[in-house]
Amino acid sequence: MAEPCDLTAVEARRLIGARGLSPVELVESCIGRIEQWNPHVNAVVTTCYDRARAEARAAEAAVMRGEALPPLHGLPVGIKDLDETEGVRTTYGSLLFRDHAPDRDSLMVAAIRRAGGIVLGKTNTPEFGAGGNTNNAWWATPPSPAPCRASSRPSPAARAGELMRTGSGLSFQSAMETGRGGAGGWPPGRRCSRLDAVDTRTDSPHQSMEADMTHHRLAFTGSGLAILLAALALGGLATAVAAQTPRAGGQLVHGSVQEPDRIWGPVTGLTVSTEISQLVNASLIEINDRLEYQPSLATQVPTLENGGISKDGLRYTFTLRKGVKWHDGQPFTSADVAFTHTVILNPDVDVRGRVGWNKISRVETPDDHTVVFQFSAVDAPFLDRVAALGILPKHVLGTLSGAEIKTHKWFRAPVGTGPFVFKEWVPGSHLVLVKNPGYWKPGQPYLDRIIYKIVPDANALLNQLETGDVDTRLRLVNEHIDVVKKLPNVTLVSTPSIVPWLIWVNHTVPPFNDKKVRQALAHGFDKARLAATILGGHVTPAWQLLPPVSWAYSPTIVRHAYDPGKARALLDETGWKLGGDGVRVRDGKRLSVEIANIAGEQERVQVLSFIQQQWKQIGVEARIRAVDVGSMWGAMLPKRQYEMAYSYSGRLPDPDMSTHYLSPELKPSTNFAGYSNAEVDRLLLAANATVDRATRKAGYQKAQEIVADDVVYLFLYWLNNNTVLNKRVQGYKPAPGYTEFWNADEWWVTK
Repeated sequence: MAEPCDLTAVEARRLIGARGLSPVELVESCIGRIEQWNPHVNAVVTTCYDRARAEARAAEAAVMRGEALPPLHGLPVGIKDLDETEGVRTTYGSLLFRDHAPDRDSLMVAAIRRAGGIVLGKTNTPEFGAGGNTNNAWWATPPSPAPCRASSRPSPAARAGELMRTGSGLSFQSAMETGRGGAGGWPPGRRCSRLDAVDTRTDSPHQSMEADMTHHRLAFTGSGLAILLAALALGGLATAVAAQTPRAGGQLVHGSVQEPDRIWGPVTGLTVSTEISQLVNASLIEINDRLEYQPSLATQVPTLENGGISKDGLRYTFTLRKGVKWHDGQPFTSADVAFTHTVILNPDVDVRGRVGWNKISRVETPDDHTVVFQFSAVDAPFLDRVAALGILPKHVLGTLSGAEIKTHKWFRAPVGTGPFVFKEWVPGSHLVLVKNPGYWKPGQPYLDRIIYKIVPDANALLNQLETGDVDTRLRLVNEHIDVVKKLPNVTLVSTPSIVPWLIWVNHTVPPFNDKKVRQALAHGFDKARLAATILGGHVTPAWQLLPPVSWAYSPTIVRHAYDPGKARALLDETGWKLGGDGVRVRDGKRLSVEIANIAGEQERVQVLSFIQQQWKQIGVEARIRAVDVGSMWGAMLPKRQYEMAYSYSGRLPDPDMSTHYLSPELKPSTNFAGYSNAEVDRLLLAANATVDRATRKAGYQKAQEIVADDVVYLFLYWLNNNTVLNKRVQGYKPAPGYTEFWNADEWWVTK
C-alpha cells in the first residue's frame, strides 16, 4: 500500500532533468500552487510538505556531492477533507479526472497524449477514499520547451509567488525563461535540454489505449475535490496545443430543439430561456468553468477578506463598473440593481421563487456605482442567487406596475448590458443576437452575431450539424453520441454534469400523496440497467439532488434500489390489489399514472417505455403523454397541473436545496412536488442561516436523508453535458454549474 504522501510515485529526477529545475524549486513552487487552490491543509498534508522539503534539500546536497539524483516522492494534492475526495484535475482547469467512471484511467492517458503531453506515472492510494481509487495523480508535461535564455534563477519563494500570481499557472515558455538557462540551470552547469529525452513510459495498464480524447474536455467541478499537482503547473495540457489568436467577426448558428418562452431567468423554468438571457442580460457576478465566482458588472466578488461581506454576514457591498451602458445607450447604475430587487419581491410579477431574497431588509445605493444589500438574517447561498440574476433596466420598466411588468414586451425583446444585443425573434424559427459594440470588455465579443435556430426534431438537428447548417448544439442526446463521434467536421465536448434527470412527482394528488406508493415506484424499475442499455452506458445512476462532487453530498442516504418483490409488498400494504388485467385496483380505481414528456427526442420515449414495462410487472400502468416544452415548464410543473413529469432539475453549484424542498407556503421556486416536511424546513433554513460550512453540511446531509426516504422525486441518472461544436468554433469552455454560454463573448470562428 502506498504511503499517504506518495500520490505520484514518479522519479522526479526525470522531470527535473528535462526542465532544468532544482528539487527545492520544484517542491516550493508546487506547495505554493497547492495552497493557492486549497489553503485548508491538515496535519497529514503538512507532514507531506515537510517530508517533501527535506527530500528536496537532501537531493540537492547529493547532486552537489556528485551523486545521482535520488527518487523523490510526490506531494499531496491539496485535500480539504480526506473523505471528500472525488477526483483530480489539472490546476489550469483543462481536465477533470473522475475515477468513478469506467476506463477513465485510459481516457486520461489518451487525452494527455493526444494533446502532446507526456504521462510519467500514477498510483492508487486506498487510504484516501472508498474503493481505493479516488486519488490518482498524474504528471503531465508539454513536449516542446521554448529556447533557453540566460538568466539568474529566482529563489524558491519568488518562483512560488510567480505561480500564485499567474492565476492559471505559468506558461511553459515563461517558466523556461525564468527557471533555467546558462549557469542558473539545474543541475549546476547544465545547459538547455529538450523533453524528447524524457522517459515517456508509464505504469498505466491502459498504455495501448487509442481512444481519441482530443476534443473531450472534462470540466473542473468545484470545492471539496482534490487538485491535481501537475509538475510545477508549467503550462500543461492547456498550453501544449498551439495557441491561436482569436479572430473578430463572423456568425455562429446555434441549434436547439426547444424554444424559449420569456428571456429572463427568474420568470422562466426553461434552460434555453436562461441561456439566451445570459447572452443579453449581464449579472453582477458570474460562475466560471471552475465553479468559481468572478466579476461581471461588479468590479470584484465580495468576500470577508476584501471587506465586501461584513463580519456578521449581514451586509454585502458591490462596486459597479463605470462606463457600462444599456444596449439603448442609457447608463447602467446602482439604481438598476436596486430596482431589480424590488421586481423580484413584487407579488404581481410571476417570479418563480423568492427564497433568500426576502431576507434582504433594504438595498442602499450611496452612489451610482455602489450597491449595498442589508440582510435581516444570514443567507449563505446569496452569491449563487446574484450570479444567476440578470439586472433589469429601471429606465424601461421602473414606472410600471407589477402586473404591467409581467406582460411587458421587454421579456421577449430585452434591452440588456450583456455581450450581445437582441435583434429579432421569429417564433418557431429563430432568434438573432448581434454584437454589442459598447460591451465593457475591450474587443469582445468576437462574434458579429449569434443565430439561435429552433429545430424541434433532434434527428433533423443532427443532420444540420453534419451539413454545417448549424454550428453548435448543447445537450446532445445519448443515441446520437456515437454518430457525432464519426463526423469529420465537428467536435464532441463531454463534461460531467451536476444536473440530475428525474421524474417529478406531484404529491398533492393521489396516489402520490402516499409515501409507500412512491417508494414502491422507486423500487419498481432498474436504473442501473436503464443506464447500461437504453442510455448506452453514457450516464451514471442518480439517487439524490446533489451531485457526488458537492461538498454537502451524502453517500449514506437510503437508496430505493430495484426490488420488484419489495415494490409489490409495499403496494399490497397500501391496499392496491392486483386486478384481472394485471393492473392494481383500490376502491374501484385502477393504479394508472400519467407521465408527461417533452416531445421531440426519441430517447426520452425509450427511457419512459423502459420504466413503463418494468412498472407493469408490479401492477402499475403508466401512460406517456407528449407535451411541448412551454406547457411543461410554463404551467404543468409550476402550477402542479400534472401527475408525473420526466425532465431534469436545475443546477446547484451551492448545495442549498431550499428551492426544491421547502414547504410550498415558504414560496420555494421549484418545489413542483408540493412536498412539505417541517423537519426538512427547519434543517434547510438553519443551514442557510450560517456561513459555517461544517454546520451547513450537517444540516444538508440530514435533510438529504429525510427526502431520500420520502422519495420526493424519482431520480434517474446524471447525464454528461454533451456539446457539439463545428471545428471552426473556438473558445468554448464548458461550465457544469452554469449555462454553457457563460463565456460566449470569447467564442470565435476561424472562417
